[in-house]
Amino acid sequence: SNTHSNGDIFMGVSGREKTLIITPQGKIGIGTTVPLANFDIRGGNLIMPENDVNVGIGISNPDNQLHIHKLKNDDVIIKLSDESNATGVILKKDSNQDFYISNTHSNGDIILKTFNNERLRINSVGNVGIGTTIIDSRFKLHVVGTINTNQIITSNIFTSNLEVLGDTTILNTSVFQTEQLEILN
Repeated sequence: SNTHSNGDIFMGVSGREKTLIITPQGKIGIGTTVPLANFDIRGGNLIMPENDVNVGIGISNPDNQLHIHKLKNDDVIIKLSDESNATGVILKKDSNQDFYISNTHSNGDIILKTFNNERLRINSVGNVGIGTTIIDSRFKLHVVGTINTNQIITSNIFTSNLEVLGDTTILNTSVFQTEQLEILN
């Protein structure tokens, strides 16, 4: 260790003069001589090699690999961003205990996958696709595949191919204009 003229304590290794610095304010810098936070790492990776190491933010005894905790009932937010999307993707637990996934990029979709296959997509205008990666912009819900339901309630049905399977088909309508149902073989 060494003491710098302004009160900093620094260490150097492998020919590098200032690898680690501790300022008089108690800030620790690795890879920087001017730490901007209490613990500031630059130009490298923070690696936790053990499989059983848990990291806590706001908690001294984390019970998961990454555990973020607030001491009051408040929003907890994880933000993922880069140069092209500085506002980023947000994972949030709010004070009502609701969970949010938010993509703030104007063209950013939210995609859910299982076994590396896309299952559900919400595009940037709020349309939902299930079983498709390309959502037809005419529909709020676009499903490619079979839908199993016991009831459909709608004010308008537009379809090029409607197939109803089952022993009984009931069509209730409250349209005050011409009512017509045509079934073709």
